[in-house]
Amino acid sequence: SYRMRKEAEPAPPARFFYPAGLTVEPGIKRLLPNHTLELATWKTRRHWPARPIARVSDREYESQVEIVAESLHRNIEAAARECPLYIGLSAGQDTRMLLSAARAHLERVTFVTYPHSDHRRADLRVATMIAERLKLDHEPLPRVNPDPGRAEYLDRIGYCGHSGKAGLMHFALSRLDLERCFLAGFGGEVGRGYYW
Repeated sequence: SYRMRKEAEPAPPARFFYPAGLTVEPGIKRLLPNHTLELATWKTRRHWPARPIARVSDREYESQVEIVAESLHRNIEAAARECPLYIGLSAGQDTRMLLSAARAHLERVTFVTYPHSDHRRADLRVATMIAERLKLDHEPLPRVNPDPGRAEYLDRIGYCGHSGKAGLMHFALSRLDLERCFLAGFGGEVGRGYYW
């Protein structure tokens, strides 16, 4: 079966990331969120951005940042109206952008941090310092060994090579209250549009 064949193949390195729709299978690509798929022809079309994003001058830079910040703030405000929030907090820039955008709704937010055991150990240390300084509700997530649930997780994501860090997060996040909204603050450079 497909599952047995995939599990028998050597796995790519842990936390390997396939950018731009690539997968471990040479002839198979993922459909990126800013694309549509025409089922009659199996052709994809990028719906946003429809053309190259216009560069702005140094004088216009601050106004562009304000547009992005305001949009992020409105999205968090809308989510906070619907339910209490979990927001990821780490040493990274993207989660700190979410923290800044959520500052008006902190009474509805619990910040969570995954306690990595590798070079990203600083995430928990820095997140704890930020949380203490700003008196944030902060929960380090439990470190969970994903091995017992690895097959289930890989089945859900279509055997895209390796469960990666999402696999670790999947099992840690499964301990959280699923009635709340979760804003991760990761996923291909949320604030900077790295892969746009």
